[in-house]
Amino acid sequence: MKTRTETSFTAPRHGLGWCALVALSAVALVIAPIGVCSAAASPDASDYCDPALCKPNHAHIGCNATGQFGELCPAQTTQLVPMEQPLKDLILKLHNGLRSELAGGKMDGFAAAERMAVLEWDDELASLAEHNARTCQYLHDECRSTERYRNAGQNIGRKSQAGNVTIDLERAITDLTNKWWQEYVESNQTVMDDYRAVGEGVDVGHFAQMASDRVTKVGCGATSYYHEARKRSYVYYVCNYSHSNEHGQPVYRKGTQCAQCAETKCSPTFPGLCEGIGDAIDKELYPAASAS
Repeated sequence: MKTRTETSFTAPRHGLGWCALVALSAVALVIAPIGVCSAAASPDASDYCDPALCKPNHAHIGCNATGQFGELCPAQTTQLVPMEQPLKDLILKLHNGLRSELAGGKMDGFAAAERMAVLEWDDELASLAEHNARTCQYLHDECRSTERYRNAGQNIGRKSQAGNVTIDLERAITDLTNKWWQEYVESNQTVMDDYRAVGEGVDVGHFAQMASDRVTKVGCGATSYYHEARKRSYVYYVCNYSHSNEHGQPVYRKGTQCAQCAETKCSPTFPGLCEGIGDAIDKELYPAASAS
């Protein structure tokens, strides 16, 4: 089977305990972060054509969205991956397991986090992620903000394999999510304390997005398709997050794990993460949206 690696991959220099990174299969992986800048919400709850949601001259992925596949999607083979509960649970387990290792001080070279939330699923963020995935274009959308989350972040990834084959979805999502996180090998606590670019050709944006203690919600979408001209099968995976990192701000506040969980408790399932604190963090970041 012919394979191709489309981006460089650096093996981890130290282990991650509970969340030991799954070995990547011999397939192509492409990833890209969008960098700087409770009950789940109902899909399409915002007026996405409201110019106040986006920066000037930035198009919202949900504005006038038709729900159809884009021009780059092969007409006969493109399918939207149903984000049913088992896949949602997998994505949340992957994210929270990795965050737990960091927040609990179990990653060499990184301090524990005093208040990092257990991530919850958000249907509206997932719906917008699906709009991006339906384009079959490996590209960040310009804007994916919602009425509640005005600075939403995004990670995208793509996995391909030679031939007209069925790519295992759970394995693809696991590999891509783990590879986002694996950028920690290029990062350090200095970057976590004051988020910034770490040098030309070095990207830690996926890791920083997943590690942010301002993020409380995640929602993802994916498509699968076979490209006849390239003779390759693809899974295109998009995750949207309730907040994005900003230059000059910490990715997370270091300290004793769960020290600032306030009235909530430290999660027994994901040690080091605060359980049920998402709404309180959202109110701090988006007071106007929380009050409405």
